[in-house]
Amino acid sequence: MKFSLSPYWGSWELDVHAASFTGSDGFFHIYDCTPSSVAVPFGKVMDAIPAAEREHINRILKSALATQEPFDVEHHVVGRDAQYVWSAVMARL
Repeated sequence: MKFSLSPYWGSWELDVHAASFTGSDGFFHIYDCTPSSVAVPFGKVMDAIPAAEREHINRILKSALATQEPFDVEHHVVGRDAQYVWSAVMARL
């Protein structure tokens, strides 16, 4: 298992109704997607988070949406090459 710190910063926006993300080039790099103006399905982004961390992230997102409170969380992202990258997320609603 390989770990690395990503040198990229990214920003993203979640469209709750469409269940999809749009983001910056950094976002696409961190989540190992080809940069595009096309929204990335919520499931594809969540699939890049290890299964052991996914439920925790889901709970944080649901809570933030319910309370409209900002949040920050750290988690791993697994790329196609199976390399783990540490991701720190700070979000405001």
